[in-house]
Amino acid sequence: VEVNEFKWKLSRAGVRARTNEEQLIYVINEAIERANLDLAQAFWLIDQDDKGLITKQEFKQTFN
Repeated sequence: VEVNEFKWKLSRAGVRARTNEEQLIYVINEAIERANLDLAQAFWLIDQDDKGLITKQEFKQTFN
């Protein structure tokens, strides 16, 4: 996932979640807001190797 896709997906989280993916996005977005981070800051915290992409492994490590 690149930063723009990450920001776009999470910015759509205000709609009531219906699918598992939408529900996960909603929960992640709420956590980012509670941490007072913007979406770009959250992206770069998850992108542990600073390559501009979030891998599945980086995502899992961050949220475990």
